[in-house]
Amino acid sequence: MPPQLREQIAEYLANPGLIRERAAVSRIDRPLRRAPRPLPIAETRGCELLRAVPASNREVALVIGLTPPAINQMRRGTIRPGEDSARALEQHFGVPYRSWFERSNAMTQALGKVERRPPVTR
Repeated sequence: MPPQLREQIAEYLANPGLIRERAAVSRIDRPLRRAPRPLPIAETRGCELLRAVPASNREVALVIGLTPPAINQMRRGTIRPGEDSARALEQHFGVPYRSWFERSNAMTQALGKVERRPPVTR
């Protein structure tokens, strides 16, 4: 056994409260490990149309066979539905399958407002 480890064990045996004190300090000093929030894939027309559906996330999830958090992520544009889910959304709620691959109206309008400059010629 290394001498440093022996010294630490002897110190902890002599003062049992020391373990708790050091553990509390080490927990405070460690940085928080939170997963970063996923960025939106892109605002699609499907996101807009799904947000317009008057049903709750839970109701949509029950009909489609997914979880409410998955529906919430689809509405925010974080994820896109798989083919089966997109077809079910089209069948039950009228959100066209193709709309998940088209830009949203808001994004299209914003891109249209961007001033386009002529290319620089040299």
